[in-house]
Amino acid sequence: MQATYDLAKAIEQRDSAGYRKIASLMSLDSVHKAVDSVGDLLSALREHLNTFNRVHRLPPELLSLIFEMVTHIPHRHEGIFDLVNVAHEEHKRAPLPSSGVLTITHVCKRWRTVALRMPTLWTYVSALPGSDQFRAYMERSLSLPVSVSVGTDAPHLQESLSSVGPRLRRLDLAINGPEEDSEDIHTFVLRIEAPSVRCATLVCSPECTSDVFEVVVSLEVEWVELFGQRKSSLEALALSLATNWLPSNTFTQLTHLLLSCNPDILSTSRTGLLHAAGQRTAPGVPPHPTPLVQRKRWHACGSGPSAVPATPVAVLNAPPMEVAPLSPPLDSSSPVTSLAIYSKGSTLQINAKSALRDYLLHWESDRDDLYELDDIACSLHNLLSLSTVTSLTLSLGDVDVVPMLQHLHQVSDLELHSSGSPHGPATVQEVLHSIESDGWLPALSSFTLRVHPAITYEQSILGAAAQMLSTRTHMDPRLPVRRVVVQLCDPARDSAARVAWIDYVQANLAPYVEEFGMREISRPRGQHMQWKVEGAEKYWTLYDRAKPEYLGPYGGDSSGCWTHSGLSCE
Repeated sequence: MQATYDLAKAIEQRDSAGYRKIASLMSLDSVHKAVDSVGDLLSALREHLNTFNRVHRLPPELLSLIFEMVTHIPHRHEGIFDLVNVAHEEHKRAPLPSSGVLTITHVCKRWRTVALRMPTLWTYVSALPGSDQFRAYMERSLSLPVSVSVGTDAPHLQESLSSVGPRLRRLDLAINGPEEDSEDIHTFVLRIEAPSVRCATLVCSPECTSDVFEVVVSLEVEWVELFGQRKSSLEALALSLATNWLPSNTFTQLTHLLLSCNPDILSTSRTGLLHAAGQRTAPGVPPHPTPLVQRKRWHACGSGPSAVPATPVAVLNAPPMEVAPLSPPLDSSSPVTSLAIYSKGSTLQINAKSALRDYLLHWESDRDDLYELDDIACSLHNLLSLSTVTSLTLSLGDVDVVPMLQHLHQVSDLELHSSGSPHGPATVQEVLHSIESDGWLPALSSFTLRVHPAITYEQSILGAAAQMLSTRTHMDPRLPVRRVVVQLCDPARDSAARVAWIDYVQANLAPYVEEFGMREISRPRGQHMQWKVEGAEKYWTLYDRAKPEYLGPYGGDSSGCWTHSGLSCE
């Protein structure tokens, strides 16, 4: 034993000659014991050395907060809903999202100890049902609500989901396999008792979708009561189904919806409406179930920047197609009074507001199919109650909205400006000519025109605006356009040129109205605010196709409701 101690002391003193001399006097058994002792010493020294690292000086409470941020549940749901590559012949199934918890537990003993004592880290389960890992996650999460991400091709699916049903808070279910298997899913899996579920994403895999879309399926819609609840407690629901079944629940708490279903059920007369109760109502007015969506090919998902109140229906992102009449329309419980239409390239975006809720309708199209966006714009009266609109904003690009104007009988405030599209100025002039010659927008009394100074085509727009004002004044002196505001975007730096341009605008428009004003609008500095979802991060990160770029001027509208980097657009 003394020899072993002397050897360790010699090693510590880096006396190579000394420990060689001592080792030569030791027996084989003593050498083995010395090797073990030195190994233990080195291990203890390395472990003690790690304590000098700053990260290991963090208290367990702070380390727990860091782990929760790194493994935050919404980050684990990215990429679940791939709706972009459905048309491709070959698909690669995306791997199940990883929470990063296992990686944390493999870093060091202290991290593993802290992680195992945190049940919240184990509430997201993507392991195969029935596996040891699945059971370990369920045990380590204790009795907390859990989120489960799984495919229908997993074994023991029904038994495992039924066992966790009372704790299930979110379910991400990828429907894989042939059509006959996917048709059976709703019979067993989706009818499990899950009274606490708040978010569900049910999506057919791309290979399943492409196969089913090539065959003719029954047009009979089968209505399924999800999760054993007639009155559903779901707050977020995403359906991308290649089947012909739909949920029959009444959704009284639904705030976020994404819907894309089998197009063959569109023409059936039995296609019904999903209902959602309003979340934002006037004082003293109880929420009423509202027809939310009928076209099963639409994508809908509630969203909006932090400056805009959360609303049940904020985005309807639809592949371009002919818009069929809705009976009743989307806004039947609270008709829209404010309407803003923006078009940019192959994108059409409509922002409609009523007393109870807001709608943001968003369509994208191939450039070769822009005429389909024209059809959507012209059929907008089939979706919304345009006869009640009093405020209209048009930012016009390649989409023709002129035929829609005939349905806007109550519009008193009009804001008009052209986008950066080559066809934008021509479209603006068409709108002005239609108001002049066809007598559309008969209640118009306030007109706002947004122009860019010293640009040739803007002069033609000013000429068309002056002609419209003149005609309206002589047509009915009792109902003229009484107020005009011209907004100058990016004013010229040369003060003399700016003054000359202002004089030019005033000379053309001021004689025809009682009130005339001009406002200069500078392009805000900084990054425009990315789409945020009020409260939705509890359940999901919005998918790419449900995050449209806002097409309003400078990322904001003239009402000042939309802001970016804290800067108003005006």
